[in-house]
Amino acid sequence: MHTHLASLRLGAVHLRVADLDAQADFYCRVLGLSVVYQKDERIAIGGDNQILIVLKGQKDARPALGTTGLFHAAFQLPARANADGLRLVDNSGNGIALLAAGHN
Repeated sequence: MHTHLASLRLGAVHLRVADLDAQADFYCRVLGLSVVYQKDERIAIGGDNQILIVLKGQKDARPALGTTGLFHAAFQLPARANADGLRLVDNSGNGIALLAAGHN
């Protein structure tokens, strides 16, 4: 990996969702994240004061015809002995990959 890419960090993933409350519940209940803020039809979710996902409620949200949309959002977790990756799908069909640090 190029040295300048080693410290690269991406910002939050922004998702349009049809059922804002159900999506927020999934990320909080299933993944153990917390609501960082909620305003109008937006809920920011994360942990340790870092926003990882911003959900925007849009009643007619669905993938556009002829597009692939989001394949998955990947989140790196602290390394643990014998830890491996985990793939999930949220209520809207968005893929989520949870990877242990050092996982390839």
